[in-house]
Amino acid sequence: MNINVLILTLLVALVTSQQYSISQCDCSQLLSKEDCQKNDTIKCQWDSTKKTCKIQDTTTNPVINYAKYCDNFKEMECPKQKPCSNCGSYSACAWVEGQCTFFTDCTVFNKPTDSDCQAISNKCITDGTHCVEIDTCDKYKKTIILYNFMLLGYQKQIIVLMLILVDKLPIKFQTDKECRHEIQSCTAKSGGGCIDSGINCTDQSLEIQCFWDQSMKMECYWNGTQCKDRICDNAPTTLNSDDACKLFKTDGSCTTKLNGGCITRTTCQAATISAACIKNSTNEDCYWTGTACVDKICSNAPTTLTTNSVCAAFSKGCITKQGGGCVLNGDCSAANISTACVKSINNFDCIWDSTCKEKNMWQMLQSLILLMINVLSYLSTLYLCNQEEGCQKRTCDNAPITLNTNDACETYLPANKCITKNGGGCTINTTCSLISIEVACIKNSLGQPCFWHAASGSCKDRICANAPSSNNSHELCQQFLNTCTVNSTNTGCVEKTCENSLTLSICDKDLNNNICIWKARCYMKQCAMASNSITSHSECQTYYSSCTLSNTGKGCVTLPLKCEAITIEAACKIKANKQSCGWTGSQCIDKACNTAPKTIQTTSDCQAYLSSCVANNPITINGTSTIQGCQDLPKTCDSRKSSENCNITRAAFPTCFWGFFIKQMR
Repeated sequence: MNINVLILTLLVALVTSQQYSISQCDCSQLLSKEDCQKNDTIKCQWDSTKKTCKIQDTTTNPVINYAKYCDNFKEMECPKQKPCSNCGSYSACAWVEGQCTFFTDCTVFNKPTDSDCQAISNKCITDGTHCVEIDTCDKYKKTIILYNFMLLGYQKQIIVLMLILVDKLPIKFQTDKECRHEIQSCTAKSGGGCIDSGINCTDQSLEIQCFWDQSMKMECYWNGTQCKDRICDNAPTTLNSDDACKLFKTDGSCTTKLNGGCITRTTCQAATISAACIKNSTNEDCYWTGTACVDKICSNAPTTLTTNSVCAAFSKGCITKQGGGCVLNGDCSAANISTACVKSINNFDCIWDSTCKEKNMWQMLQSLILLMINVLSYLSTLYLCNQEEGCQKRTCDNAPITLNTNDACETYLPANKCITKNGGGCTINTTCSLISIEVACIKNSLGQPCFWHAASGSCKDRICANAPSSNNSHELCQQFLNTCTVNSTNTGCVEKTCENSLTLSICDKDLNNNICIWKARCYMKQCAMASNSITSHSECQTYYSSCTLSNTGKGCVTLPLKCEAITIEAACKIKANKQSCGWTGSQCIDKACNTAPKTIQTTSDCQAYLSSCVANNPITINGTSTIQGCQDLPKTCDSRKSSENCNITRAAFPTCFWGFFIKQMR
């Protein structure tokens, strides 16, 4: 506590020591090219050779002359070159506009990051807007205070960051969340910008500040007129259900009370109304008896429950008991009536014999005998036994001649594909053409249908080509087999393809359910037949679900196997397996993070596009930082340039930390 007071005292002294002045600048005081050219009060001109601002000279144009010494160095060497061995550690050259030139001064360059300034010269760092020359710590106006200390009782060193002037945060900050994102102890103020948060919730004077106390340990709640601690007792009386009170405090620690409002959830017995009788503080179920709230356990079940199933539904592990109600199951002896004597808590079978007992050896022997009876019954379906010949394995050929239907043969030897034969008995089924009698002509060994051809007196496969010539209409052919239609001479049947469908009325689908279309005759619907007036992927999909826009931009083609076969952005949507494609700007590829639209600016929108994606790193366009599109999550903390991406945790990725001044810490 004494250390905190000392730190605060030093910081207050540091802040109050800052000096500010307001006066009109002359040209020589303007340090950057942009400030020099924008001055409206006095006419200034930027000297590109000396990198200085001077009074405008309309008679001559500045000429840029680069020092011969610096011309010899490439970009990586330029900002590090010393003119002599004893000239100090700083470079005499700077990398400017793609060339190595003689270094003049840091402040002429507008760069927002240290790395940008260091790329120009190792003499420079940023003040947040311009490059400035590296100096001693007491010369800087931007204050960063770092303290390393040991947490009492732990052997871990932590870093405490930042104390800055709260009222200097941008006025664009309008919410408590924005202010606390920068400094935890700040909150929003009226008109924009940030101020110190009140120490307690009751110290917050505005609704826009009423979210947390200063330490962010207590959540706050605005009751309509003032800010209060978000605790159960402060909930409005309009909350009159357990669910509503659980939502009031997100840890679920509140429940409702008589006449509305909330109280802290404790035991079931503490609930005085049925609406609050749901769960206790340890998340165990409660039960309302009609007059009081009790723990939902077997012994508290009502006597109206009289079966094991309803007791188990009341609470896990309960069985019914004599007189109604429930008791906790245990050994078989826990059941005191026959209807409850089924299984013990360990799933052993129980039997009722004036009391409930575990099944003994005699009951087990009875069960074994019953099992043997079932086995013998099953074996009798596999073997044919008699006193004279003993037992032999059942086959189609040794079936009795009294069996004269296919069903009877199947019952004699199930699943062995026996059918009846001429004179009775059974034979093994093979093909339709080998079946010799009409009563057996039903299906072959593969389950495919057969039919009796009366004209030839033989059994044939029921296929369109074998249909009788008397089938002279589509309807008769459909009755024969639903995949057939009448042939072109009306003397039999053919397979119902689109091309074999001879009239508009039956030109709908072929035997494989492919769509047909009528254009003077019946054709299978194909993408290439679509009109050239179609100019979008969606129109092609409406025409036929297997189509996309042609690479010519007119008409349709079949969806390709690979996205790369598509060469125009308008068609770059899906491939044949219906997986998504994406446009990189010049090529169609499988949908990936780098194919996301450049209008996407947040990680949540990127993850809606593709779950593995995050927002791109910010870039500067016309002096403004912006985010365009998506990327795969960078594998190193240094490669994550936004706080949103920095805080994402995934398996096999490092855990990163985003600070206000120190961007990443691992």
